[in-house]
Amino acid sequence: CQIMEDTTASSDLLRTIIPYYEQILQRELSHRRMLSDLGVTLGRRMATPTHTRLSQSASRRASLDSEEVTTRCEVTKKICYLSLLMNSTTDQTYCLEQGVLQAQKKKKSKFCLIYRYTEEELKKIMEDAKTRLTALSPPEPAPVQRRKSRKSES
Repeated sequence: CQIMEDTTASSDLLRTIIPYYEQILQRELSHRRMLSDLGVTLGRRMATPTHTRLSQSASRRASLDSEEVTTRCEVTKKICYLSLLMNSTTDQTYCLEQGVLQAQKKKKSKFCLIYRYTEEELKKIMEDAKTRLTALSPPEPAPVQRRKSRKSES
């Protein structure tokens, strides 16, 4: 996401990364919908340096920093950058793929979706990157009309 939001990214980089981001976005939103269908309604924003207030106490910031460390899936050990599912009873964290499986198995458990960006923010990042790419790309030249030579008309 940071590359997509980087206003200094070149058109070549944007052209390369946008298709990957579209795939990630589609998978992310699909898993969020599946979790919603399974009854996971609780959600909160991930504590990140950009979303914390400067006036917070040191102990509060320390607890937020420790939460940032727990963003690995308990099963796959993947880093959960965009979002994760947390079992509020056991404090176990899962990537969304594993979260769907866990929510299907443990219907009585209380799960919480923790996300870095809302669905609207993710879509806006994509739109903004496409707009920047369009602005950076030179306009395609108009086709040149060539005159027919008099010899070819005969």
